[in-house]
Amino acid sequence: MTLFGVLTNELCIGRYVNNQKTTKLQSRPFRNPERVGTTILPRIISLRILDQARKRLDERRPKPLPREAMVEGLRDLWVEKGRYRETS
Repeated sequence: MTLFGVLTNELCIGRYVNNQKTTKLQSRPFRNPERVGTTILPRIISLRILDQARKRLDERRPKPLPREAMVEGLRDLWVEKGRYRETS
């Protein structure tokens, strides 16, 4: 398991959820109450450390460009190169 996997997996904080949905024949699945399939396991990472790591991951996640900035970048690329992508 990678470090990212450890930091995003709830098993590391001792929470394992199974039996999340129930489906009967020829009917739509529905969610079970959360307490039905929750199992408490020993923690590998404290909640404080996990929260700090998740905050850092959120800070590093690239933010989507606003539409205006994207259009402006494409316009600059067109002016500079005369095209939007490389030709083969």
